[in-house]
Amino acid sequence: MREGTSFPTNDYGIVRYTNGSSPAGNVNLYNGSYQEISSAADAVVGQAIKKSGSTTKVTSGSVTAVNVTVNYGDGPVHGMVRTTACSAGGDSGGAHFAGTVALGIHSGSSGCTGTNGSAIHQPVREALSAYGVSVY
Repeated sequence: MREGTSFPTNDYGIVRYTNGSSPAGNVNLYNGSYQEISSAADAVVGQAIKKSGSTTKVTSGSVTAVNVTVNYGDGPVHGMVRTTACSAGGDSGGAHFAGTVALGIHSGSSGCTGTNGSAIHQPVREALSAYGVSVY
């Protein structure tokens, strides 16, 4: 059940699982396995990250900028993080993470060239704070 969303200015939403089948705490690695997530942090420039999304599956990259403003058609979104991970349409809402640490919620990109891209994420700690929740 959807509990809330924030767009534009931010790009996140939250859902509540009520039937006991929650995938909470796990990121799909699209190879039959999952990465357990146990905490959340803010990304820092130079940090290695992975992005999981339903279109491009799991890709890797590094953080190139923080506190970025992205101008979408519906309005600007502030405080975003830019990475070199490859992503494409349909990846939105996927996880950006480093090991067991959640970093962000995939928002958009300018596409991919080979394995290089420009994936943007909403910092997950901001979304968690807005709703007073924590990761798994």
